[in-house]
Amino acid sequence: MEKDILRKMFMVDEFNLDIPRMGYFILYKSDGSFLSRQVEKEQRNEGFDQTDSQYTHIEVSGGGPDAVGAKWPKSKLLNIIKMYPGRYVKIVKYAVDEYDGRPSAKVAFFGATRSNLRYSILGALWHKLNNWILPGINPFVSKKHPICSYLCAWALNQQYPDAFEEPKNALPAHFLSNSKFQLVWEGHLPVTMKELESKKEEDK
Repeated sequence: MEKDILRKMFMVDEFNLDIPRMGYFILYKSDGSFLSRQVEKEQRNEGFDQTDSQYTHIEVSGGGPDAVGAKWPKSKLLNIIKMYPGRYVKIVKYAVDEYDGRPSAKVAFFGATRSNLRYSILGALWHKLNNWILPGINPFVSKKHPICSYLCAWALNQQYPDAFEEPKNALPAHFLSNSKFQLVWEGHLPVTMKELESKKEEDK
């Protein structure tokens, strides 16, 4: 937590496309939709604090505006500015010294291999049942039917097998509450790519 506070002190205010690098993770604050509210509630029930529980979706960054994420109906490659204009995000990375470079690029690569797979609605709902039925097991989440946090945890575990003990049970808040992850940036995404390009021209 102290490292996050210090990092915020020196963090750039404005978003730019150099911030999200390959293999980083982008967490999206709840948009208030029904599904987001359910994820937020479930994360609180799992013991996460109010702040971390508000982040209800996560994707693997491909660098710049590109990312891959498990969304209904299928996981896909996307442009984060076009898909989530103005959305409040936190960008984190796995906190090991050698992460930036080849290891993080491989995490992004593994994440990309999960695109075009059907989203596991039953897997998302299972967290509401796993406290009393088959605790600790999520039989409806798989490499062929992922949910957002499992896709990210699975991709990371391909490079770092000890990152998550059980990726199938990962929730977005696990990427914020765990000291294995370091906050890189937080704030609102630009509303349009044009806004981002205009800001870049002003800074020249």
